[in-house]
Amino acid sequence: VFEYPKRIPYFDVIIHLNEADAIFILGSTEPHYTPSKVYQAILAEKPILAVLHEASTAAMILKDSNAGVVITMNALNTAQLQQSFPTAFAAFSHFTRTYKKEQVNKEVFLDYSAFAVTKKLSQLLEKACIK
Repeated sequence: VFEYPKRIPYFDVIIHLNEADAIFILGSTEPHYTPSKVYQAILAEKPILAVLHEASTAAMILKDSNAGVVITMNALNTAQLQQSFPTAFAAFSHFTRTYKKEQVNKEVFLDYSAFAVTKKLSQLLEKACIK
């Protein structure tokens, strides 16, 4: 395990994700927070263990894409996180042994792609200009 607490450049992140055997994503107790490299982690085709707020869109995407094991939390149940982590980690250990990159459903996050987001923005701008 290697931890590097400082932010690292984007291309370095991609290299680290591709070289990793597995990926750990740590979120926040803030419901609006989505870690910025979730999609890159999924595209790296490695098993993912994530601890995310239950309202985070990343939690839903990781679960629905079958890219890893997600432990959800909220600001009120962080103590429960400590209790549930051993069971979740055991599930992740099993997941890593059976993981195949083909099992990941990448279509789940197509709605969040740059193309889809740009299309939605242009539609909203067009709608605003017509009024």
